[in-house]
Amino acid sequence: TKAKSVSVFALGADPGDVAPVLEGIEELPKPDYPELDTLLEGAARQAAIGQANHFGSPVPIRNPHVLRKRFSHAFIIVPCLLALMLPLLVFGVTKLNYHLAEKKYQKVVAQYGPLEKRIEDAEKKRQQAQGRFDQAVALQQQLADRRKPLFAFIHLAYFFSKYAGNSVRLESLTDNGQEIDVRGVYTDPEDGLTLKDELNDFAADKNLSIVRDRVEEVQTPEGRVVLQLELGVDYQALSK
Repeated sequence: TKAKSVSVFALGADPGDVAPVLEGIEELPKPDYPELDTLLEGAARQAAIGQANHFGSPVPIRNPHVLRKRFSHAFIIVPCLLALMLPLLVFGVTKLNYHLAEKKYQKVVAQYGPLEKRIEDAEKKRQQAQGRFDQAVALQQQLADRRKPLFAFIHLAYFFSKYAGNSVRLESLTDNGQEIDVRGVYTDPEDGLTLKDELNDFAADKNLSIVRDRVEEVQTPEGRVVLQLELGVDYQALSK
């Protein structure tokens, strides 16, 4: 029988495999079927339509004219890679921010470095000046301590010369390191004994302290009995 038409489904067939089949059909007039490429394209379209409407196992199509639709694993791999790279990304951003902040602070340190050096130099000069001041104060205190006996001598000599008159004859004024020893003789016992209150007031006014006040009767080489005066005057609280 002569075939009036031939339906060719070249599923997974190559043009070289289909051509001998078509050439071997003697009943098919040569002008009645289209060119081989056109026929394969149509068969591929029919196969694609059949595969699209069938939910079974996919039909392998090796025809180059059929677009192959495959499931892309990138939808799984790319998110996994991003999830794995996220800690590295966070670490990189943190490290970058750290280096930027470090450079910023280094610029600030370089900017204020000379100022800090000047502050240190000023502090050293202040300490040196404070040391010289402390030394000067200590020296003044030492000089003041050394002058205390002298001022005590002056105050006592002034008092006896102004207030005692001829009633007391001073024999000695001696510094024993902490107080002045005053020794004398009352030439006029009645007037001399009245000086006691005046001496106490004078000593309090000059920051002197009477620590010892003793009067004894002694006999002179001439055989006379006189009243001998012995005072102890502390000058440690003396200011000037």
